[in-house]
Amino acid sequence: MAIAGIAILAALRLTSASAQLVAPGDNSPLQIQADSGIEWQQNNQLYIARGNAVATRGPSEVHADTLIAHYREIKGGAAAAPPPGNTAADPGSNTEIYRVEAEGHVTMLREGQTVVGDRAVYDLDQAIMVVTGKALKLTTATDVVTARDSLEWYDQKQIAVARGNAVAVRDGKTIKADILTAYMVKTKPADVKPGTQAKRPAPAGTGKPPATPAAAGTGKLPATPAAAGPGTADSKISRVDAQGHVVVTNGLDTGRGDYGVYNAGSGICTVPG
Repeated sequence: MAIAGIAILAALRLTSASAQLVAPGDNSPLQIQADSGIEWQQNNQLYIARGNAVATRGPSEVHADTLIAHYREIKGGAAAAPPPGNTAADPGSNTEIYRVEAEGHVTMLREGQTVVGDRAVYDLDQAIMVVTGKALKLTTATDVVTARDSLEWYDQKQIAVARGNAVAVRDGKTIKADILTAYMVKTKPADVKPGTQAKRPAPAGTGKPPATPAAAGTGKLPATPAAAGPGTADSKISRVDAQGHVVVTNGLDTGRGDYGVYNAGSGICTVPG
């Protein structure tokens, strides 16, 4: 899939601009939208989206004040036909985005998960996102995980890692440790009536639902998962591994150790040693 609108993005910074970019690993395109426009720096091989910037790929969304997308040439890539409305050939059709940096009021939304922080780096080759900054938090329908140093998301393994004074809370149970590793599982999609759309969570601190980027070159909004099918799958924590200075609290009971395992299904936490 070609990078749409590249001819006009090359020289101008546009208002309410959007672009659809090729991403490695699968056929899911990376869509980027920004209120203050998207700037193309050809010599540095990057795009900069400013002002309520949103990057969308499959079920994942990243919101930030600024998004920086790094691209590279695709080896053996052939130039594709220009998108509708473009008469010039598309010079970016044989490139792909491999790294996205998000800066300022970062919020990641994916399958019922919300991650907030100040800065994030998303490696599309490895499908790994690292969020840093103050007040780091991962929220699901049943759990809240906070950390001091970083929150890491491993997409292929469906694992979240909280580092530095990490805390996980569910139903009055609290686990604290130097490092918490949370294993996620997908839940059954919620039923959605035909012709309706499920509500998406608002990015932290905005009070507004996230903008849905327009499909590049069409001016139309892409169908959301809720609109396309009976419902969308959410995810929740199934297990938490705790390492270093582990403290488990459940009401008046407290357990301590160097290592702990919490089974969310049974509600049992084991702290050996």
